[in-house]
Amino acid sequence: MDAVHKNLHASQAREFKLLKERFKEDPEAFWRHSNKKPWAKEQFLRALENYDLVPVADPNNPTILHRIAKGAVIKSLQQASPELYDPTAVDMRIMRMGGIDPTGLFRPVPAPPPPDPRFAAITAKAEAQKRLADIQEMTAKITAMTKLEQFKDNELERASREKIAGIKVQLEAMEIEEKKIIHGDDLLSEHVKEANKLDSAERRHKQSLELQREKNETAKIKAKAKTTKKK
Repeated sequence: MDAVHKNLHASQAREFKLLKERFKEDPEAFWRHSNKKPWAKEQFLRALENYDLVPVADPNNPTILHRIAKGAVIKSLQQASPELYDPTAVDMRIMRMGGIDPTGLFRPVPAPPPPDPRFAAITAKAEAQKRLADIQEMTAKITAMTKLEQFKDNELERASREKIAGIKVQLEAMEIEEKKIIHGDDLLSEHVKEANKLDSAERRHKQSLELQREKNETAKIKAKAKTTKKK
């Protein structure tokens, strides 16, 4: 059946070619027995020169079943990749393949209006301003955080300096007291003087240890603050 259909298609194509040659010899034969004259002779001859007469039927679709099968393939491809196909055009093609007139079956869908260039420019400008505002806000936050960290470091260093100065004042007072003990009281016995000297030396040693400990703690806190700031 497929071979017969293709042979008929080829035969009809040859017949149309012969018919076209006969019309070239006598163009008026195309409308001689018609009440209307739809063509001018020169126009009809130009059409015969520029176009061929071919059968409408597809030689690869001998039956309606073949056309329906091909239509099903097209529809399945459209459903599998909807972003690649126009669904309306696919359905119209399938209806034509099945001999169905698609006129009036589809709802009219108005074409979307072209974008307004002024609106697009305004939108782009607003987005750019928003991004700039976000950048400025982030920059301000980073600056504020940096200043806060510096203020904390300064406060910590100031407190440490004040504490160390207080310890130094205490040491100076102890030294003055020690000098008074050594040089101001000659009536004290030698034993009492030695005891006072030992007591003074012990207290001075303790103050020195306390001062060194404060310095170490301050150094550790500052190192920890710098590490946190880097993170």
